[in-house]
Amino acid sequence: MTLQYEPEADVLSVEYARRTPIDRAMEVGNLVVHVSRKGMPVLVEILNASQFTQRAHALVRRRPLRRLGATHARS
Repeated sequence: MTLQYEPEADVLSVEYARRTPIDRAMEVGNLVVHVSRKGMPVLVEILNASQFTQRAHALVRRRPLRRLGATHARS
């Protein structure tokens, strides 16, 4: 996975599968999701990325995220 930020366009790109051909793109709000022929995400572009990251940071400060995959066993 690779991340790339384009400051002039304020776009953050998250590339999941570099060598997978893109078949089509779908826009969902401030996201553009590029998918393969099988419908798997290949590239996600976050438009207005600076605003997105500011909101995400504010949410995390209010309510910290839990670790993914963490299990809590109680006896």
